[in-house]
Amino acid sequence: DIPKLSVNADIQNNNLTLKSDINVQNQGRIGTDLKINDLSKGRQLGGTFTIEGLRLSLVNQLFSSGESMDGEVVSRLSFGGNLEKPLLNGNFDIRNIKTKLKSLPFDVTDGQVAIRFNGTSSTLNGHVQTPDSKLNINGQANWANMNNWTAEVRAQADNFKVDIPSMAKLKVSPNVVVKASPKLLDLSGNVDIPWARIAIESLPDNAEPVSEDEVILNGPRKSKEELINRQFATETKSGMQIQSDLKIKIGDDVHLDAYGLKTNLNGLLSVKQDKGKLGLFGQINLKNGRYASFGQDLLIRKGQISFAGLPSQPMLNIEAIRNPEAMEDSKVTAGVKVIGMASSPQVTIFSDPAKSQDQALSYLLTGRSLENSGEAGSSGSVGAALLGLGLAKSGKVVGGIGEAFGIQDLNLGTAGVGDSSKVQVSGNIGKRLQVKYGVGLFDGLAEVTLRYRLMPQLYFQSVSSTNQVFDLLYQFEF
Repeated sequence: DIPKLSVNADIQNNNLTLKSDINVQNQGRIGTDLKINDLSKGRQLGGTFTIEGLRLSLVNQLFSSGESMDGEVVSRLSFGGNLEKPLLNGNFDIRNIKTKLKSLPFDVTDGQVAIRFNGTSSTLNGHVQTPDSKLNINGQANWANMNNWTAEVRAQADNFKVDIPSMAKLKVSPNVVVKASPKLLDLSGNVDIPWARIAIESLPDNAEPVSEDEVILNGPRKSKEELINRQFATETKSGMQIQSDLKIKIGDDVHLDAYGLKTNLNGLLSVKQDKGKLGLFGQINLKNGRYASFGQDLLIRKGQISFAGLPSQPMLNIEAIRNPEAMEDSKVTAGVKVIGMASSPQVTIFSDPAKSQDQALSYLLTGRSLENSGEAGSSGSVGAALLGLGLAKSGKVVGGIGEAFGIQDLNLGTAGVGDSSKVQVSGNIGKRLQVKYGVGLFDGLAEVTLRYRLMPQLYFQSVSSTNQVFDLLYQFEF
């Protein structure tokens, strides 16, 4: 409700006087007392503009259920100079900001913005406080020369937590500067990502890609080449040229889980934009990675993604091997190499020592050679591999069942080699206890394994089958 709204404009003797008063019931008041003298020539400015206790909760009626915004706007400004060179003095403050919006990847528990005007310049100071972190904002502007005004805003934070629903949780440490002038908008600085957990769900197996003959009725059709080499905006709507030079450092505690790939990431990237072309330069390394492929659990021995220009065309250099624990001969290594541009990589199967392609594929899928293909053990290995391919499709469903019963990382798959292959279900109960239950494919023997983590690298393990075994395990890398 607006119980009072008055506007009074008066032009006499080449002078303009504008007065207004808006009273928003229980939510604040906005008042204007503006004067412009000598409209035809000098256009001298004078007067004041005030905001008293205007509540941001006014906009809550525009939000959906569960979203809200609150805060208070207070301002008192005085005008001077003329329209060609205005003078502005006073303050504009937004206090006690609180927001909970689906469009923001964080909730604001307390925010402040304070702008101080000093004639032909101004300063900005503020912060955004979330439940876990704080982002500081400061800046300045100058319009002493209206044809060459300048503005600068800096954002800085340490481990600022960002939550993107159903995709990622990150801690970001930005130190970014945005500079603007009538002809240029420039973005530069550093963004460190020391911690992140990125989980991207796989598409369903029956998902179909967009047809090549798709036509957007209200826009031009773009070819695949145009999408790969697409140009970004070279300037803003007001005519400012856009350029950027942003360095992104990916720390050692960044984990990715997407499309069967589970790995840690680190690296350094440089994002540069000039004359509409967006360039990405640098390298991302895959560390301690595992990739579920061919129904197998592959270990990433080498993983490098290098960028040298087009973001959509990185150079891949990835090498994934079958888990040595699942190899019949521990002296043989088998895996897959992916080398080349992302649009057309070269995929090859290899083994060390070198063997023929069919032998290397056999080691990759079954963990053993094809030399004794007539033996039952060999056919059993092939059967185990085919079973693994089928069970790999059920991972998401099994994981969902485990979560419903409070079991973390519940999965169903195969383990062992050849005649010792078995179907195995495993999961974590709490943070320390892991439980595995397996049944042999060919001997029908059941095996129960309990592993309890005593320390970060020290485990106690009990295996119950035809025999009872107790082990004390220490895990290390070199």
